[in-house]
Amino acid sequence: MRREAPSTSDEIIDSRDIIARLEELTEERDDLERDIDDMQEAVDEAGEDDKDAAQDDLDAAQDRLKEWDEDNGDELKALQQLNDDAEGYADDWKHGAALIREDYFVEYAQQLADDIGAIDRDAKWPCTHIDWEAAAEELKADYTEVNFDGTTYLVR
Repeated sequence: MRREAPSTSDEIIDSRDIIARLEELTEERDDLERDIDDMQEAVDEAGEDDKDAAQDDLDAAQDRLKEWDEDNGDELKALQQLNDDAEGYADDWKHGAALIREDYFVEYAQQLADDIGAIDRDAKWPCTHIDWEAAAEELKADYTEVNFDGTTYLVR
């Protein structure tokens, strides 16, 4: 089953989705590389009568890998870079760390305040007078910025 790829349009990304998609892409690419190795071995072991057919199979396997790289290579590189950059900053990376897109962080701070009971969303006062941008900016001190394909995300 092909997993929906984490994307820079996502407001919040779970690190487990990044890890799972990386594993999926890496496995697909590894399978294609193994096919090439198998086909190369077949070419090396083929007799004169079978050499052309074996070479055609090898060429087709190489074409499949090239096509896969054209379709998926950028995604694989971007996710690998994000994983490598963010993993060192998030203790819970393998168990589920949230990456919050920078332009969504004010809304995230509001939701977090509500979730932990710091405010009562049903109360108009003082919620209507809170400077959420300032609150979010202060919250950012606990987060690290990471780049995902040109978009800034914050991870704790």
